[in-house]
Amino acid sequence: MVTLNDSDKEKILNSILDSNDFKDSKRYQDLLKYLIDKSEKNESIKEIDIAFDVFGKDSSFDPNTNPLVRSYVSNLRKKLEHYYLTTEDKFEYRIEIPKGQYLVNYISVEKSNGQNKKTKRMGIIYLVIIFSLFIYIVFQQFQISSSSVQFKTSPLILNPVLREFILPNSGPITIVLGDYFFLADKNNNFDRLFLRNTKINSEKDFYQYEKKYPGFYGNFEISKFTYLRTSASFGLLEILRVLGNSNKNLTLQLASHLKWEDLGTHNVIFLGTFKTLYQLDTLINKTNIRFKIEPSQLNIINSKSDTTKSFKIRYVSGNYQNDYSLLLKIPGPNKNTILFCVGFSEIGVMAAVHMAVSPNFSYYLQKYTNKELPKPPLYFEMISRCEGIEMIDMKSEINYFNIIKNGE
Repeated sequence: MVTLNDSDKEKILNSILDSNDFKDSKRYQDLLKYLIDKSEKNESIKEIDIAFDVFGKDSSFDPNTNPLVRSYVSNLRKKLEHYYLTTEDKFEYRIEIPKGQYLVNYISVEKSNGQNKKTKRMGIIYLVIIFSLFIYIVFQQFQISSSSVQFKTSPLILNPVLREFILPNSGPITIVLGDYFFLADKNNNFDRLFLRNTKINSEKDFYQYEKKYPGFYGNFEISKFTYLRTSASFGLLEILRVLGNSNKNLTLQLASHLKWEDLGTHNVIFLGTFKTLYQLDTLINKTNIRFKIEPSQLNIINSKSDTTKSFKIRYVSGNYQNDYSLLLKIPGPNKNTILFCVGFSEIGVMAAVHMAVSPNFSYYLQKYTNKELPKPPLYFEMISRCEGIEMIDMKSEINYFNIIKNGE
């Protein structure tokens, strides 16, 4: 911990407590002050002590089954990150609570330039998310009328992936953005606590978890709050750039709000990770593709449901990551088309989107299959291995491709 005088520390703390992120939240103020006080005294900070001293819990509190403290501290880190994201640096040092710890550190701003660059990048990402949500709200309220944009013939119409979405006689389009499932503390409406369990990704998962562990989340309920990863937002912009040349009615929908009847009349494009498919996983399971989230794996099955190929992700440390993308195009129930651009991470989603909008799609596919493509419509399953940094897919190669004959 950096040596600072008490006056400097007080200025840093007061600036945080007076900010918009903290001034109306006494619980987070008390929690931050408590952690700072314990850290200053070099005292051991235990989860059970926080529960007793800050949240007023008694001896019946069990941190192994109640995530209250961990969730609040996680949200506290996010509040601090947002504070520094939206506030100019006024001090030489900033407060940080390392993940997995409750100890408060004072970090030199000058030494954390790398983190500041990442924060700036995140600021751009947040703006894109906000912009995408703005588009979503506008589309939901007004939609795009068919007379507002004139149809123009585009080279991308030759791309067999998007052909059925762009042709003049094709139907309206719904773009579905994969959002993440959250729980909310049902006993506190003022200081609303949101909880994300990576193994619970839909209402079905939640009810199964409750059945397996009765009462584990007794203080929580399904939340209307949701969250979009950046790949859904950036992927949306890529798709809109292409579809903007058509005269289609476009609507946006969150995967958590999607109903089966929404699939009956519209052509559908899904953008998101496997964790955000919700009920759309049923459609993928009707193909030859099967996926596992933990560990991340894609399997190809035959007519007897035997696995013939497997694609497993081997995560490595550092920023450069690898992933598998799934680009899947299937017929809908009423002569409409459903397209999936999916990955396990941001890189996989963006790789699928880039392949879907690429004017060179036919070239890549013919190079992989050594065959001429069949006449449209082309329904298919495609898995590609991709590598990159954050959302930038720097390398992508097709590992599997299968034509769905006659939409079957």
